[in-house]
Amino acid sequence: MVKAQAVVVHDGPWYAVAVIPAGTQLDVERLRHRTRRWNLREATAPELPSLFPGLGRHAEPPPFARRYGLDLYLDRGLLDAAELEVGDGAPMPLHHYLLEERPAVADLTTTARRMS
Repeated sequence: MVKAQAVVVHDGPWYAVAVIPAGTQLDVERLRHRTRRWNLREATAPELPSLFPGLGRHAEPPPFARRYGLDLYLDRGLLDAAELEVGDGAPMPLHHYLLEERPAVADLTTTARRMS
């Protein structure tokens, strides 16, 4: 099982979620090139409740972006994991997550590492 974290990003009114290994840093520049959204930046905590109804003020954003009509990107380093654990959620088999969410896969972190 691999611990992952969801990071919300946006460019104007367009929002997306990037799921990366916990303890790594999102490489916003890489995601800008992948999305071709040149003003992309990380969303701030006050922006999150309007995107995720019911999300507490200090809660982590969920990794289930499609449910909220948002684009989703998964760090390539997570593809070797059997299960993902994001936030306080229960572990989820990676193949179920991929089938349910259909994320775009890309190198998203500043330190590229493979997860086992």
